[in-house]
Amino acid sequence: MRQGIIIISVTSIIVLVALGANMGVILATATVISFVLAPLVGYMNLKNVMSTDFPQKYQPKKGLQLLTYTGILFLSLLSLYYCWTLIF
Repeated sequence: MRQGIIIISVTSIIVLVALGANMGVILATATVISFVLAPLVGYMNLKNVMSTDFPQKYQPKKGLQLLTYTGILFLSLLSLYYCWTLIF
């Protein structure tokens, strides 16, 4: 846990020092990272909630699971489209 916080802090300082003069680049970088990681975070969250360690009574029902998979698919397609617009 402590190493993770140190790594995030050092990475943040490096990014701010390297790109501090241009806030637009920092904002664009944060946007790309968030769009690319959003489907992955959603999938990991679903897998945690659906694990056997999570109480059965709190797990989402089939309808909510379908909605979650639809949302992850939408986020994935949006991420691909965003990356495509950056490349072309």
